[in-house]
Order: sequence, then C-alpha cells, then structure tokens
Amino acid sequence: MRAAPTSLIALLLASQALTQSVNVADTERAGLVAIENLGVAIAPPALYASSDIAVFRVDERDQGDTDLNGDGDAVDQVVHVADLRTGALRNLGVSSRYATTAQDLVLEGPLVVVPVSEAEQGGTDLNGDGDTNDYVVHVYDARTDVLTNLGLATSRSFESAIAIDGETVVFYVPEQSVFDGSGQGVDLNGDMDIAFEEIAHVYRADTMEVTNLGFAAGIFPVVAHGRVGLLVREASQGSVDLNGDGDISDQVLVVIDLDSGAAQSTGLASASRFVITPERTVFPALEEFQGAADLNGDGDANDWVLHSLEHGSSTPVNGGVALTPSTASIREGAGVLGLAVSELQQGQTDLNGDGDGVDSVLHTLDANGALTNRGLAVRLGGSASIQPRGNRALYVFQVDEERQGSSDLNGDGDTLDDVPHCLTRSGSIVNVGLSASSSGGPELASGLIGLVVYELDEGFQDLNGDGDSFDRVVHMHNACTGETFNYEAASGTDRDVAIGGGFSAFLVRESSQGDGSLNADGDISDSVLFIRGARMRSSINVGLACAGNLEVPRDGVVLVWVDERDEASTDLNGDGDTNDFVPHIVRVR
Repeated sequence: MRAAPTSLIALLLASQALTQSVNVADTERAGLVAIENLGVAIAPPALYASSDIAVFRVDERDQGDTDLNGDGDAVDQVVHVADLRTGALRNLGVSSRYATTAQDLVLEGPLVVVPVSEAEQGGTDLNGDGDTNDYVVHVYDARTDVLTNLGLATSRSFESAIAIDGETVVFYVPEQSVFDGSGQGVDLNGDMDIAFEEIAHVYRADTMEVTNLGFAAGIFPVVAHGRVGLLVREASQGSVDLNGDGDISDQVLVVIDLDSGAAQSTGLASASRFVITPERTVFPALEEFQGAADLNGDGDANDWVLHSLEHGSSTPVNGGVALTPSTASIREGAGVLGLAVSELQQGQTDLNGDGDGVDSVLHTLDANGALTNRGLAVRLGGSASIQPRGNRALYVFQVDEERQGSSDLNGDGDTLDDVPHCLTRSGSIVNVGLSASSSGGPELASGLIGLVVYELDEGFQDLNGDGDSFDRVVHMHNACTGETFNYEAASGTDRDVAIGGGFSAFLVRESSQGDGSLNADGDISDSVLFIRGARMRSSINVGLACAGNLEVPRDGVVLVWVDERDEASTDLNGDGDTNDFVPHIVRVR
C-alpha cells in the first residue's frame, strides 16, 4: 500500500480494462496521472467546485481538534478553498455550519458565497444588530483572495435563496435582522412594517457594492443576462394584489433590469422554475393562483401554463401549453429551452402519438420564441432527465419506453426501460440505444454522454465480463461520431461518472467487478477511480478509493474525496486517526 499521496504519483495504464491492481513502481514510471492530497478532513457531503477552485468545510474535530477559525474552541466547520490550478489550500477562517440545509456554500466561477455563523465564530456580532444568532453573508473572490463581509444576515433557506451570475450575487435579507443606529428595526421594502419578511439584495463583486432591490420575495431567485427574476410575495409586499385576482396570497414574478433598475411585473402568479434568456423570461403561470383562470383552454384551472415576457415588453405571451408541475420542467441549453409538457394537464391531449394522454412530452423553445413538439415522453425525477450541457449536443434526456407507446427503444425485447436520447445542434434527435440508470440521469459534457447501463435492462447481458448480469456498467456515447464504447466497468449510478476535457472519470465497484482489490488494500469493498480518454481502448486505474462527489471541474482535473477507511485505514490528513474524508486532486497528463 502506498504512503499518503502528498507528492505527485504517476499511475498505471492497464493493458485491457480493469484486471490489474496498482503496482507503485510501475505506476511511477508510467507518468500518466498525478495525485495531490489536500491533507484536510472535509465535512461531507459539502464539496463543490467551479473551473478554478473547490470549496469545502473542514471539521475541526476531524482535523486533530484544531482551532481553525481562531475562536478558542475546536468544534466548528471552517471553510477552505483549494486552487485547482496549483493545489494551494486557503483557510478562510470562518465557520459556516448551517443548521437547516446540507448545502451551505454556493459557488460559481471565482465567487463563493458563505453564510458565516456568528455563534460558531466565537459569538461575534458580524452584522451589527446586537445579537450573535445570525448567519451573515460573506463573499470570497478567488481572483483577489479577499473574503468580504457584507454585514447582512441571510435567509435560513440559504441554498434556495442565493443566485450568482458573473459579478452579481442575489440574496435575501430578513428584515428583523437589520437595525439602524438607534437600535430600531429597518423597513427594507417600504411597506410600513418590520415583519418576518426576506428582502432581495444584490452584491456586485466588481464594485463591492450592495443594493437593496426592495422586494419581499420567495425562494429561488434567478439572475442572468443583466436581469434578476424574483417571486414577490403579495402578503409581504404591503399586502398588494400584484396579479389582479382579488387576493394577496400569491407569488408574482417580477423581473428587474440591473442596469436601469426598472422592475417589470409579469402580473402572473408563478412557481420556482423559471428561466431568463437573452431575449425573454420564460415561466409557468399557475392557474389555481391566477384567479382560477383557464389559461390553456382545457376546461380546468389546475395547470402550470407556459408564458414568456420579452425583455422591454410589458405584456407576457401565453404559450398555451401546460408544463409538468416539477422543478425539472424548464431547462436551458445553448439558448434553447427544453420543456416537459404534461398531456394530462393539457386536457389529456396525446402529444407523442402513443394513444394516451398521461405523458410528459419534450418540447423546445428556441431563441425566436418558436415552440416545437419533439414527440417523446421524458421521465422526470432524480436529478432531472433533461440535462442541457455540452457543446455538441444541446440536451440528453431519458425516454420512458412504457410511456412512449410501449416502444422497445434499446432492442432488448421489453418496454420497461429509460433510454437516453440527445437533441443535437442541428435539431435532430439521436437514440443512444441503451438503457440508463434513472436515479442519476445521463452525464453530458464536451459532446460525450456518460451513462451507467443496468445489465438487467439490457436483456440480462453480462456487459463487464464477470460472469453475472446484475451489474451497472459504464458506457460512453460520442454525440459527434455516434459511437458508443462499453468500458466494461461495474459502477453504481450515473453520479459515479463525470466528463470533461475529452476524458471521463468513473468509479468501479470492486464487489461488482470480480477482479479483486483494485486499490491494493486487500479487500473488495471499495469504489476505485479510473480515468479514460474519449478514444482510448483501455483505462487508467488511479488506484484511489473514492467515497463520492466525483467531479471534473476543469480540463485535466478530477476532484474526489477519499474515506481513510477505504485506503487500508491510512491517516491521510495527519491527525492520528483513520476515520476522516480527505479531498484529493487527480491530474490527467
């Protein structure tokens, strides 16, 4: 077993698939991959990455009971940032453990938004309100290596109350957390009260200025293309009926132009899933909360009906179709929106020609506002089956065979599978021809579609050559060439596959692969990291057991975290025990 990999270690290129374990002497000569151990224990599952940085919390108790934020105790979870280009580690010196959600850090590009706990920061009043019970917004800018305290408390539903785009951060501030110099509360939205309201604010990293937008809003703000979209709560915004339905119980979508400051109300009650494109804001209007109006002409008032508001226009356009009530109903990719239209909510209209009216059917909305029915029943759920990423294919989505007229789309003799299809830039739809795990959804990036194929769903074929047909096996489909490669590697779900920069990274479950210990620790209970290029016929066994959070944030870099117990109980962070999760950077040469 190799020592804790604090230095660069080159690893073995196996001649065929996965049959060889790691041999340190051979791998050091191969010079194909290098591993960097960041040497600190993270508090899982909070490990997030953008192209240049990764951010995570380090639990002081798991780091040898070390006081990492200087507050005199060792019970906090302190934010650290790793530079993925150099491997340099930066302790931000603030504790961010959040009581109500696992996602307590939000990252995009060079910006990290951190809710700092006053109580865990030595009982420090960070927003000047006279107490130490708040979570106060801080923004770290990796370009300047500066952590800025915005001096404002944030919503306790932190993850769903933050949006970042470029230099702009949108966040909510509870009114009851802001006081003036005389100790009096401040009315942040001008409705003449100081209540349990959360008011939208904008921070600009380039100017380091904070602006109060003056709206009491609900969760999930959106910021894109110089505009902010907010779901404004009527009851909290001066009890004003913003959509004209005679009550004050709705959330009405308002779009704000950040350059001019002009706010445009759509006049329609909406939901959490809406998208701002360069041309328009696209959103569902909820009939039930819009005065029970039938907006799609199907004779009822229970639907989520597609609408769009052109930038600069004052009147939304009714798209006339009902979306599936789901946060996955609208997805954006390369200027084209993927929409899941509900046959059931569209008057049980058969939109995919299979003779029933109970499916969710893929539609697309292009930059000109043209709506196109793609005629395929998509599965929603898990991590959303419409995945708009990549530069060759606009979307990869799961088609439900049973709901697509009981069609056998992968040729295995049954109609029980979810089969990935991709929508290309030319507008054509390509059937990948294999089933895929529905729990994670296929991974799409750089024109490659990574999917984990369940052998049971492929006619009980042994796809990894281990003598059984109960595994989930990694495949890669090239959207550019139409080729599909079987990696003959047993994995878990599609979340165990990541793609970037012309290569893929995936985890192989030793117990399902039948090749013994793949990381040379003497057991077969691990998931071991492998790397493979787009056109390689064999794979690189990195020999590192990974506990999860497999990401490829930039070209040539894989980010993982390792359970010390899976590495023959090796102390990877030097704290004297072997119970920690330690992040590693793997560089592909």
